[in-house]
This record gives sequence, structure tokens and C-alpha cells, in this order.
Amino acid sequence: MSYSVLVILIFLSIYSVVSNAILNAPVSTALSAGGFTGLAVSALLHRIGHHNSARILMLLNSNLLLFVSCYFEDPVGNASLIMLAFVGLPFIVFSWRENPIIVMALSILPLILWNILIFTNFGNGAYVEIDVEISKSFSYWHSFLVFFFIALEFWYFDFVTHSYSTALRQSLSAEKKSGRAKTAFLSSMNHELQTPLNAIVGGAELLRKHPQASADILRLADYVGHAGQDILSLMEKSMSYTRVTSGPVNATLRPEDPMELITSILDQINPLIQSKNIDVEITRTCSDLVLTDVRMLSEALTHLIDNAAKYSPEKGKIRIVVTQGLDHMLRISIKDNGSGIPKNKRQQVFLPFERLEQSLGTESGSGVGLTIAKAYITAMSGDIGISSCTDGGTHVWVELPLADR
Repeated sequence: MSYSVLVILIFLSIYSVVSNAILNAPVSTALSAGGFTGLAVSALLHRIGHHNSARILMLLNSNLLLFVSCYFEDPVGNASLIMLAFVGLPFIVFSWRENPIIVMALSILPLILWNILIFTNFGNGAYVEIDVEISKSFSYWHSFLVFFFIALEFWYFDFVTHSYSTALRQSLSAEKKSGRAKTAFLSSMNHELQTPLNAIVGGAELLRKHPQASADILRLADYVGHAGQDILSLMEKSMSYTRVTSGPVNATLRPEDPMELITSILDQINPLIQSKNIDVEITRTCSDLVLTDVRMLSEALTHLIDNAAKYSPEKGKIRIVVTQGLDHMLRISIKDNGSGIPKNKRQQVFLPFERLEQSLGTESGSGVGLTIAKAYITAMSGDIGISSCTDGGTHVWVELPLADR
């Protein structure tokens, strides 16, 4: 934008140089030439990358030189009116939100200078002697230029706003198309890979149960089975992440008992719990139903409980507490005694692909589990967070609205 304004101001300075030369006003001509030089310096600053300095110099130069030149001009010419057109220029060359002080100062400056001219009677009458008739003729053109440049400012602002809006709409449309294509691709890939992966996992399970399988075969079968399950889990997470990032997440809410979901999830991850000899303790002090989407809550709690099991040490402990929270909400707390999460990283872990350092006990994973859980809980009008544990470890809590609310 500032390049266009610079062109306008250069045109004004050229007009000022020519008009003052015609009027045979050497002082005003010299000032106008100085203004043109200042604008040329602004263009040079733009070229070398000092954009803010160039904009400030451009506006200060134009305001001050016009102000000084009006001290040497017959006020009948009304050249000072052009200063009023400068009020809107800072809004075009600067962002009001990013530079409010600069914009305000440079917008007020021409008004202050113009009022100084009026209240001091244009420098106490120290004017170049210009014929009144010539000055009156220039009065019309000066006034015309004021309105012309103000209209040009509004037109340019509307043009840029429309251009940005059009570009934004096109970008959003392209993003939606890309999101749909990504979802379709991942869905197709998920469908195509599930059948062979299920065959691999099933084959590994059959090998484990084969009566003549040696110890090495059993070990390899366990490795293949676990690797296959990890890939299936990663595919499911990728599909879920695509859904929560491709558009609004719509939940189908109905009353449900969260304990049934928790019990089912513990059964699913029981092999991991048994392999690490983890003690799971469940405490329930509220038996109310919650208003939830079963699929979303099941997936969210699976991520949370699975994380607790992964990050718990050998012979660790997981506590799941279901209580009534504040504001007619039900709270599900999941606590483990793993390495814990530092306070300054508790919001970071909900961001996609944000994973903690290995020193904090990071296991393999996609880095989107908590992102998916947060998106689903939020879609169900709930809340999720991480609190401190007095005895170490991690305490993740989920709050959901009660069904009879």
C-alpha cells in the first residue's frame, strides 16, 4: 500500500514544484523540491527493506514541507487544505492494530499543523506576493485535489480490502477442497491397509497359540502382533485427526454411563497393563449419567488411559476417579505415577505433533492423541486439562455435562 501512497505523494510534490515555479515563488519551489527529495529517500529506504522508516519519513516529510510552504503562500490559494487529505494516509500505509500509536500520531499531525496555520494567520502574513486572481484560480484546483485524493484514499482502501477478501475466500475454498481430498485419501488408504494388517495381526495371534511354536517364534509373533496393532492405532489416529482438523466437529449427544466406557477401555489395553504389572484403582463417587457422544468419549478416554499406561513405570499405579464437579459437571480424573509433565508444557501437549523430550518419558506415538481428545471433549461442551499431582506423575481430568442438566 505504501508504494501507491508514495506515488501519489510524489505526484503531489511534482505538482507543487511546477505550480510554484509558474507562480515565480522560489522559496516554495525550493521547499517542494526538498519534499520530492525526501520522498525519493523514502523510496530508497523501501528498496533496502526499511519499510517502517520509509513510511514515517514519507508522511513526516509531506506534512512538514507543506506546512512550511504555506507560510510563504497567499492564504487565498488554500494549498493548506491538502493537509486534510493526509489524515487518512497513515491508515493506509500502517496497520492500525499493529502500530496504533504511530497511526494515531501521524493522523493527528496534519490536523495540528493545519490549525497552527489558521490560528497564526499563516505565519503572520509573511507571504510571497502572488496576484490575487492567480491565487483564486489555484484555490479551486487545491480544493479539487483535496477531495480527489480523499476519494482516491477511500477507493484504494476499498480495492485492497476487496482484493484481500477475494484472496481469503479463494484460500478458504482451496483449503476446504484440500481437506476433503486429504480425508478421502486417508479414508481410502485406511480401508485398503486394514485388511492386510488384520491378516498380519491375526496370523501373529495364531502363531502365538500354535502348540509347536518355539520360544523364538513366540517372541517374533509378539513383535509382529504389537507392531501391527501400533500401525492400526496410528491409522485410526490419523483418520480422527483429519476429521477434527477438516471442519467443525459435530457431536451426537445422549445420556451414557461413563463407567461402562472406562471398563471397556481397560479391557482393550489390559495386555499393556499386564505386561508392565500396573495396578489400576477405580473410585466412583458419582453414578450420574453424562450427556455425551459415545464414540467421541470412548476415543478420547482411550487416548488418556492408554497414555497413562504407556508413561507409567513398571509396577506403576493408575488411579481413575469419577466424581461430581462444579457447575453440574461430572469429572473424570486419570492419574499415573510416571515422569509427569512440567507446568510450562501442560498446554503445549494439547497442540498437534507436540511431544515431550525422551527424558520426560516419551513413548512412541503420533503426537496427536491429546489434540484429538481435546477436540472431542470440547465438541461435547466439556473441558479437559492437566493438574499437578502431589506425589508426582500426571493428572489429566475431563469434565462433561450431566445428563439431567
